[in-house]
Amino acid sequence: NKLTKRILYFVLCLCVLMSVPVMSYAAEVEKVASIKVNNFTSGKVEIEWSKVDSVKGYEVYRKADGDKDFKRLKRQSEVKYSDSDVKPGVLYIYKVRAYKEKNLGLTKVYGAYSSEVKVATKPADVTGFTATPYSSKGVDLSWKAADGAQKYAVYMYNEKTKDYDKLGTTDKTTFRVDGLQKETKYYFRIRAYHTLNGTITSDWTKISIITPIGD
Repeated sequence: NKLTKRILYFVLCLCVLMSVPVMSYAAEVEKVASIKVNNFTSGKVEIEWSKVDSVKGYEVYRKADGDKDFKRLKRQSEVKYSDSDVKPGVLYIYKVRAYKEKNLGLTKVYGAYSSEVKVATKPADVTGFTATPYSSKGVDLSWKAADGAQKYAVYMYNEKTKDYDKLGTTDKTTFRVDGLQKETKYYFRIRAYHTLNGTITSDWTKISIITPIGD
């Protein structure tokens, strides 16, 4: 009957389409020309890449530094991607490729991968920052270890210059400050940092303390 003939015709056409080699379309899919990092924090990375005309979409891939293989994160039509599944102080590598669909959407044909782009997320902000006087002329600063931090930079406010002076760096979670004046208010700030891809710092954490009257 007519219905059976139509079904057989459709199946025949589908078989013909499926028999066409995928590689015959490969030249039609251009490589993503450029990729860049737009923004990053300790918990998010935003990337963007150049548009490829006449494609169905893009596949976004990522691996952490030290991983052997890339993992596909998403298949999408947009040329921007926001990755919230990241950890503080980790170096990530991203790449993208465009694709078309053939054979009634049953076959995907890919262009070459873009170049790779690297980004190291920020370390987490310092928390639990406290100052405890150990004498009338000195305080002990302490804080909780920040995820993704290699070291910490400690600063103290200078009333003369109206700016913060760097006291030093440490990979510990304590720092002693000597040579202070008694009965004086001091302001301190601290931030975590690492050097996985240049020097990347957290945001500042600040505190103040008044030194005691005397020993």
